[in-house]
Amino acid sequence: VYGRTFGGQFAVEAPRITPVIDSVVVGMPGQRAGLQVGDSVVAVDGRPVTSWGDVVRRISTAPGTPVTLDVMRTSGRASITVVPDS
Repeated sequence: VYGRTFGGQFAVEAPRITPVIDSVVVGMPGQRAGLQVGDSVVAVDGRPVTSWGDVVRRISTAPGTPVTLDVMRTSGRASITVVPDS
């Protein structure tokens, strides 16, 4: 959980959502790259991530540019290169 303090008076907490793939859409970049339902994204371009916010921030900065996702799956760790649509 992370949050922000406002005027030193109170903090607003927001849950961190673990980046686990819950669906893969046929024909979309993730499916073309080989992402699978249940993959847990642990790093983007070698930099660790702990929330979907981290993943989105790192991928959205360069549409059309290949991004390497390190994922944990039942068979072990895998590196998947995804090219986000531009």
